[in-house]
Formats: sequence, C-alpha cells, structure tokens
Amino acid sequence: MNNNSPLPIRAFERVCGSTDVVDLDENATDTQAVTFDLYAIDLFLSKCISFGSIGDLYSFGSFNDFYALDKDTVVILDYNSMENALRQRIVTIDWNKNKAQCLIYRTYSVISDPTCVMIGKDWATANSKGESTLLFPTNPLNANPHRDISNYLSLQA
Repeated sequence: MNNNSPLPIRAFERVCGSTDVVDLDENATDTQAVTFDLYAIDLFLSKCISFGSIGDLYSFGSFNDFYALDKDTVVILDYNSMENALRQRIVTIDWNKNKAQCLIYRTYSVISDPTCVMIGKDWATANSKGESTLLFPTNPLNANPHRDISNYLSLQA
C-alpha cells in the first residue's frame, strides 16, 4: 500500500465515468473491449481527480458494483450475461502520476445477473434473483474458494 496518497480512503468517492466499447470482431458478439474513465472526488477539498482511461477490459459485462480494498486499490464487479460470469477486476491507483490500471481479474460462474451485492470486510455475497447466492472473498487475490450458499440459506428460511 502506497502511503503517499493525499488523504485516507474515507475522504474519497470513486466514480466510473464515460464508457467506450470497441468491437474487436464484427462477426462475433462476445469480442468487445471496454474502457472507462475513473475519477476520485476528494470530499474534504471538493476536488475531482481524474485517473484517465482504464482498459482494455475484455469480456466486460454490465457494471454491477465497485468497492475499495485500500486507498490504492479498487475492485470493480461486472456481470457478463453471455458467459454467466461475475468478475472482480482489481484496479490499482498511482496517486503520484494520477494513473490507474486493471492488472488482474477473478471470475465466478453464476446463474443470472446479481440483483443484490453485499460487501463485507473479508467476504462478499451476490444474490441472483433468489435463484442462487454466491459467497466470495472480497479480495480477488485471496486464495479462499468461492461457495454457492443457496442451499444453506433455503434451509434457514
């Protein structure tokens, strides 16, 4: 973690800006690259910091949610309906250069688009219209496996 960032994490709101989708193959519907702009709003100084475009993100679906792991790392959740895949994409922020980049992602198979995502300190859940609930590590680099906890939840109801 970089200690050179100007303020602690609670002082910022991160915002995903304009999105650009590029078809890499005109004959295939699943070959797109997505880029988008990332901004951080300094809540103490009322100042917007632009980190420029992040991309090319392949197999990017619909934007679902995002959260910060620390002041230098944001995770973006997206759902790709063609692949029935939920992805956690790690975006690292360089405060000194005002740059951000997506280095790696982790993919989970899901039944349908998560309608409710809850983020905890170590674990997160994604519920797909009551059909399934996925429990997965908040940090995509965590080696813990994900679990479908739907059966457990239906037993508790």
